[in-house]
Amino acid sequence: MKRMDWNSPQGNVDARFDALCAPLLVWLEELRPGRRVRARDGTLFIRTNRTCICFCNLRNGSLCSARDICRENGGVALEELKGMEGIEHEV
Repeated sequence: MKRMDWNSPQGNVDARFDALCAPLLVWLEELRPGRRVRARDGTLFIRTNRTCICFCNLRNGSLCSARDICRENGGVALEELKGMEGIEHEV
């Protein structure tokens, strides 16, 4: 019997997206707790002291990950990225 492999019509879209956003994901995950960031859609988030779901949406109080900020909110606003070279950020 021949094995049938199902291929998603989207392919590896999520994997490609994560690869493009990898530097931003690392930067977001290494922020200190208490640091606020603004997403491209204007939503404010604050870094929590949690490990996996490490951001709190200040608009509705929901918890999310750095990957969620990239996928659902368009990433981080350009003015936030000016300090991206270093991991140490002021609160």
